[in-house]
Amino acid sequence: MRIFFISPTSSQPRFHKRAKLLNSYIPVSIFAFQRGLYEENTFPEDLDFTKLGKIKDGNYFDRLKNILIAIKKIRKHKRIYRNEELIFYALSLDSLLIAKMSGIKKGFYEIGDLRFLRDKINLFSIIEALLVRSINGVVVTSPSFIGLVKPKKFYKSKTPFYLIENKVINTLKRPKIINEELSNKSKIRIGLIGFLRYRLPILRIVSFLDANKDLYELHCWGDGAIKSLIKDSRNESIFYYGSFKNPDDLEKIYSSVDLNFTVYGGDPSSEIGVRHALPNKYYESAFFHVPIICRSNTKVAEKSLQKGIGFEVDIHSQESFNHDMLAITRNKITAATRNCFDVSNDEIYDDSKIIIESMLRENDFIE
Repeated sequence: MRIFFISPTSSQPRFHKRAKLLNSYIPVSIFAFQRGLYEENTFPEDLDFTKLGKIKDGNYFDRLKNILIAIKKIRKHKRIYRNEELIFYALSLDSLLIAKMSGIKKGFYEIGDLRFLRDKINLFSIIEALLVRSINGVVVTSPSFIGLVKPKKFYKSKTPFYLIENKVINTLKRPKIINEELSNKSKIRIGLIGFLRYRLPILRIVSFLDANKDLYELHCWGDGAIKSLIKDSRNESIFYYGSFKNPDDLEKIYSSVDLNFTVYGGDPSSEIGVRHALPNKYYESAFFHVPIICRSNTKVAEKSLQKGIGFEVDIHSQESFNHDMLAITRNKITAATRNCFDVSNDEIYDDSKIIIESMLRENDFIE
């Protein structure tokens, strides 16, 4: 048996972690597109890897062309493994479509982000619903995704759902020493870490720094289409370090900031996913004892406030954003830092091994 692991990008750490774990049970062959971002982050070198070509978001004609090319490449690889039973692990709707059109009948579909509505009939929801009916399981990364992906009035499949949250890899050691209380003489260091995808929150934080550069610093590690908003700033309190290797560089990064800026949204097409996602940054903040800043009225803000490890900000106007940011005082940051220690390791460390093994056993893919 062999798993054809089909990925929309080659640089997503969550995908690397998933492929490595699956390969510990069943040999994996990886097929992935390249997006020209986070090139330091790659799949393990010992895994069979095939490039599906470079793609960019937004052009649906090119997207269809890339899907057809990918199907051709995967069908060719199927001949190499014609003596093995093949199953797929697809990490996007495009990947699921590629797997099914390549003639691989069994497998799993993972949803890590919500890019379209499922409670209304549209092209994407129809394609997804039809494909999901004949697969072995759907994996989601946030608890509330399950109800959103399969609304009762539209979703007819009995395909099982599995929850694998994007937690911290269990090979990392959690720091034991708490940061000292923030000095009134030092600037508060805000970290912006990861994929630079959402324009509005970054515009808000840059404008806030421009008005408060004597009190705050913004330190950015990441890559993305809008990195120029950070990189080209002339504010001496804004620093850009480029992309980084995950998880190798995480401890060094988090140890150099006081707050983790994890504010997403502003793009109407992504709003439902932003409101309901529990991103890896939530778990990393608790793990490294760095309080998180979240967008208001989101699941991650609700959970962060409940645990006392974070704060919420409103991005609808610069005035409301600045007001909420200034309300995050040094004493509140110190208290939230201490509260991070109350979040247990069991809540933070990756538990995907238990779930993946159960999925494979339930479908008789392993004994």
